[in-house]
Amino acid sequence: MAKWQSIFDKALTNYDIIYIAIGSAMGEYSKEQITDDKNQQHPPFLNKFGRKMIILIDPQLEEYLAIEYYMKKHNLQFEEHKENNIRILRNEEIIVFAIKDYFYFVECLRFPPEENQERKDKLDYDLSNLINLITICLNNLNTKIILQDFTGRDTTLLYTRLFNFFDKNELLNRVLFDVTQKEGGCFIEMNEFQAPVDSKGNFIQERYLELSAITNPKKFLKERIDQIIYPISQNFISLKENPSFEIMYKDNFYILAQIYNINFDELNINPNYLIRKYEELIKIVIEDIVTSCNGDFSMVDDLFNIIDQRNEFRTKLRLFNIL
Repeated sequence: MAKWQSIFDKALTNYDIIYIAIGSAMGEYSKEQITDDKNQQHPPFLNKFGRKMIILIDPQLEEYLAIEYYMKKHNLQFEEHKENNIRILRNEEIIVFAIKDYFYFVECLRFPPEENQERKDKLDYDLSNLINLITICLNNLNTKIILQDFTGRDTTLLYTRLFNFFDKNELLNRVLFDVTQKEGGCFIEMNEFQAPVDSKGNFIQERYLELSAITNPKKFLKERIDQIIYPISQNFISLKENPSFEIMYKDNFYILAQIYNINFDELNINPNYLIRKYEELIKIVIEDIVTSCNGDFSMVDDLFNIIDQRNEFRTKLRLFNIL
């Protein structure tokens, strides 16, 4: 925790944006390849914000950082020093923390038990620091956070789990994980239009809203339909047929349950409980799909009643994506 203490202390001073870039080393890029539009350490969407705190995390961070090219190009003078073994660059508008380390937010079980324990301890440490930083951000008046993972990991599950720690609306307004609003990736095209904000300065994160609350529901309609078809409804059918069935892709259910504000106890593995919760989620999401497409409400029950007739169910549900 001591390594991050200086970050916490500076975060208390009300920066407009805190940008956390995981896996942001750019040592393999030449100076000519690092442009304002192609700089993971200072992507163009940051330009819409004022005072910035930038946290770069990667065990392979280069000695001459890509953000230094940005600062030099824009004639931004900065001081440099080390604190708690973290390299710090700063001026009145930007402070950069360069941390040569890994950052874990998912468990990895591919390693020997003794190494797994080390990684679990590191996971607890990293998540604790992240939650502390978000807490500081939300206690400040206007500070926002953007976390971007360039290692290819999907941050969706982690983000929805944070709904259990913080007010969901406040988190959506001020904390953004993944400016692409997709499922992660190593090669991310960045532009100035990402991380959009509304007229009140709040982040627009439609991926975590019901379709009926989105201006253009088509943007996420296919994804929701596909998730209901598989694995959600398939798990539901399999559970009814075999209570001892091992559920596939549990994260998909959890994420949708959080989006649709369904109270769900992950530790409750009672088959009857799971069947009830799956039925509740499926009906709510189908209703949302129908409503967002201005369909007849009676279609909700009609669709649910043919859920066992897989071909017909898939065909009719997918029709909404082409209406």
